[in-house]
Amino acid sequence: MDNVWDLYKSGKSIGEIAARLELDPATVEAMIIDKKLTTLVSHPAKEVTLLEEIMVMGKAQRLEFIEDLSKEEIHTLENEIKLLTSKENMNYEDIVSIVWIIGELKLVNLSEFLCRHSSSNNGNIQRIVYSSMGKLLNDRFVPYLKMGCKSNGVQVRMYAIKSLSKYDFDHKNKFFMDLFKKETNMRNQDIIKLILEEVNHG
Repeated sequence: MDNVWDLYKSGKSIGEIAARLELDPATVEAMIIDKKLTTLVSHPAKEVTLLEEIMVMGKAQRLEFIEDLSKEEIHTLENEIKLLTSKENMNYEDIVSIVWIIGELKLVNLSEFLCRHSSSNNGNIQRIVYSSMGKLLNDRFVPYLKMGCKSNGVQVRMYAIKSLSKYDFDHKNKFFMDLFKKETNMRNQDIIKLILEEVNHG
């Protein structure tokens, strides 16, 4: 367990930890959640924040939980995220969780965090960043999504393309026409074709 937690704190993803320690990813995730819960319980004098509570949940539980948040709780959560994201060293899972929360709750005031991590060296982080940018519909994201559409990662491009298609911007048709000519992945080509049909006939 200590090895798992040390690797997690160093910024390794669940997949990377599982591969290094030859463990099942689901087992690694369960161990990390258990450690987080144990840490919270071992500090009874410390009030558990909303963000800490959400961070130890699975995705399905998170979705259900955030649907019931009041405006006041969302404001509190936003402030807690600002405090955490002000730190320079954050591990992979926490970055992914926060990016997801920003997208689901459409926390436009935290847009800078998405911009900062759009250039991550981790493709998984880039994908979820571009996905969240597609949910917020903040025009400042257009240059970042355009950059993502030209990524070397096929999946990264796919997420950026889908999110960018939701935006209105100058020369949208030309951008996707040029992108289509350069795209080498058939799945992405099909997606761009559908976008162009919508742009031209919408």
